Amino acid sequence: MGVGKVIQKDKVKKTDRDTYWVEVGGSPVDTVPLNKSREVALESRSRTMVRKGYKSSIEPSEFRANRHKERSARVNPESGGVTESGIQIYRLWFYFLKLALELEDLGVTKLVTKQGRIRKDLGSTEREDYERTGSQFQLKDTIPFKIKKEKYEGWDLDQVLKDPFNKWWKTHSHLFEGYAPSIIETTGNLDPDFLYIRIDRTSKLGDVRDFITTEVQPQLTGKPRFKVDGNNRPDVIQNQYNALVLTLKGWSAQDICTGGPKEAIYLRATDTRSKGDRLAVSVNTDKKTGAKKTIWSKSVSTQRNGGLHHLQGVMKGKFGGVPDKGIE
Repeated sequence: MGVGKVIQKDKVKKTDRDTYWVEVGGSPVDTVPLNKSREVALESRSRTMVRKGYKSSIEPSEFRANRHKERSARVNPESGGVTESGIQIYRLWFYFLKLALELEDLGVTKLVTKQGRIRKDLGSTEREDYERTGSQFQLKDTIPFKIKKEKYEGWDLDQVLKDPFNKWWKTHSHLFEGYAPSIIETTGNLDPDFLYIRIDRTSKLGDVRDFITTEVQPQLTGKPRFKVDGNNRPDVIQNQYNALVLTLKGWSAQDICTGGPKEAIYLRATDTRSKGDRLAVSVNTDKKTGAKKTIWSKSVSTQRNGGLHHLQGVMKGKFGGVPDKGIE
């Protein structure tokens, strides 16, 4: 397991070249019968345009991309708690964790993180073999499929697997929430000459700063119990989730990009380079004939690699960010 072994091309078996992403009991599985983990289509433009805060001067895709940054997306109106990231980020963390739990429930024992491939970039120590064979084959990169459940204290993982996010969030939002600074009203037995945290109204600002620095600051952790890594955009992670789920379900790259028979939008535009609501698809142009060919697989593989990164992350008890080398 880990990085795939490099072998001579004459020893490559058909199963080494076959594309699959998980193994059950040591055997490759082409498609996975996911029931609890579902792809999420982009909402219609008309629905986005009637949402609170939308302005006709901006594109719906731009509005969706930034909506999670608004304070209203971080404040729980029922509890008053404030989350570090917008609720949509935690929803996606939940989706990836549910996917991991469902795969475990289906008996998955190994996850393929990179498919087998022909290698032509071997180092000097393998130069002799390279010159003799012309190229060699590197087997699939894999990792054991194991979720570090001890990292999810308080999540109630059985509920994550069976419940929809909104139901689960109502009883678990406290895991991610803190409370904004506030001044306690001077009612009852509280002295009206003080602010609580108890600060004398006649105090010098410098004294207050010193008190905050020396007495209060050491007691602040500044870290939520479950912190999201990096600066994440929900639409980007949603694309990665959909690409991974639909790949596991056996959808073709073209269907993932075009939305299949229903023409739903599962890979959504995340910036102005895409025209309309769909993510732009790579196109190659033949220099001689000018003929254009749509490269569906390239667009999907980029998103799926991001999904694999997040799936591995939630298995370790974390969420967000990108791989050290970026998304290939």
